[in-house]
Amino acid sequence: MLSSLARTAILALVLCSISLGQSRSRLDEITQTYFNQGQYAQAADAYEKLLDKTADAPTRVEIGFNLGKAFQMLREYDKSVESFKELLLMNIDKDAPVEAQSDYRQALWEIGNSFFGQGDYAMALEAYRTSREKFSRRRESCGIRDFRNETVEGITLERLGRFNEAIPLYLKADDTHLAELYYSSGQLEDLRDIVSAINEPVIAEGMRKYAWTREKSVEGIPLRNLKAALDIYDAEKAEAWSPLIGAAYQFANSREFGRNNIAVSVLARHMDKALPLLKEEVRKQLSNGDIGVIYEALASSQNPEAMKFLIELIQKNGIHWDNALILICTLDRAGDKGKVILDGLETADKTHNLGIARSQQREGRDDRDRFGRFEVKFPVIEMAPRLPRKDELPK
Repeated sequence: MLSSLARTAILALVLCSISLGQSRSRLDEITQTYFNQGQYAQAADAYEKLLDKTADAPTRVEIGFNLGKAFQMLREYDKSVESFKELLLMNIDKDAPVEAQSDYRQALWEIGNSFFGQGDYAMALEAYRTSREKFSRRRESCGIRDFRNETVEGITLERLGRFNEAIPLYLKADDTHLAELYYSSGQLEDLRDIVSAINEPVIAEGMRKYAWTREKSVEGIPLRNLKAALDIYDAEKAEAWSPLIGAAYQFANSREFGRNNIAVSVLARHMDKALPLLKEEVRKQLSNGDIGVIYEALASSQNPEAMKFLIELIQKNGIHWDNALILICTLDRAGDKGKVILDGLETADKTHNLGIARSQQREGRDDRDRFGRFEVKFPVIEMAPRLPRKDELPK
């Protein structure tokens, strides 16, 4: 029989608890009202109170996960790690809701993100690798392997200065950041050898096995992005500015983890030659994304004529929200000079999107994506060390 004290404790728990339906409804309400509106302190407080009143384990997992994310966005990383670790001590079975199972598997990875945000890259790497080994992390989209996990590990290793370990991961992910590293170290030809050694056998196989043309076989190469990045640097050498503009459009949406648009960087370096072509481009019917590419190239160059043209474009067309975020990101790297430029662009912007976006980023955070979520970021490349050649990479 239960003791009087035990019966009292159980009764108190029942009275303090709320129903499963109420917990789930309140969880959604907190997320919509506070978290999704960027009110992370209010969200964290509400999640903590709800967690105390919720008995259902899968729902507690979801609440605990959201609590950890709220602390993450508040940069209270110790509390974030603690929340995710407590979540991992909860017991959920295979019949638990999909959301709870997903949050449970993701929690260890988010511990890595919190350590990364804290600047403890060694602990972040350990958490990422443990997560990958424990939960066999492999994402797919429409049947295509998703290598974002490899990119995150590569970024973390690069932050630790362990380039030789990061490079195979960037290769596996076919990430164009690798091309920027080899460009910075003056070793583009070494990267070309590495990429060719991986791509050429695939091309030869397509031509031999399926009697494809070389052009057709190239469509199936594993390092398509890195091949395109090398083509961009070749176009720079050949001063082929029109193809570079096309390449800049092609990579306009590939900005995850703060990834640079290499073609935009090249155009900005040669703005005196690219500007006449960009003036012709804006006469076409362009998407907001394509216009953003032109804005970014003009702003990145800090060329006086380019800046004058950019202000004219903004006065005429305004700034789309996504393009405002890209401009802020681009010009923040230029320090005080970039701030002065942003002040001028904000005055010219009749849509006020740039001003609103700047006011929302006064915290100076560079660890959020465009949806306000925490995101690991590539380090700024200044001078890469000597990088491994083809025969120095692990087989």
